[in-house]
Amino acid sequence: MLSEYASFRQNLTTVPLYDTLGDEAIIHICNQTEMTIVIASNDRALNLLRLKDQISTLKTLILMDESVSEELSKQAADKNVELIKLADIEKVSFPMAA
Repeated sequence: MLSEYASFRQNLTTVPLYDTLGDEAIIHICNQTEMTIVIASNDRALNLLRLKDQISTLKTLILMDESVSEELSKQAADKNVELIKLADIEKVSFPMAA
């Protein structure tokens, strides 16, 4: 909810990606909306990185999980995708809460 409220506050459009739709639908939605940033859990981020060659606009993944695996970091670097932890954004946005 935090990321959705933040998006609304910045007048950004949120676009849900449902795993149940399958890879084809995720690729289509990302490309149709020219999505550059996705907020996801680590497992969903790995899936997006797997599809990255077909999602040219994806530049940044904001991770909801506290830790980032070596596999995720390596794949993101290989695909030229920036990884940012949501907790790090929260620290910058809400320094009193850290």
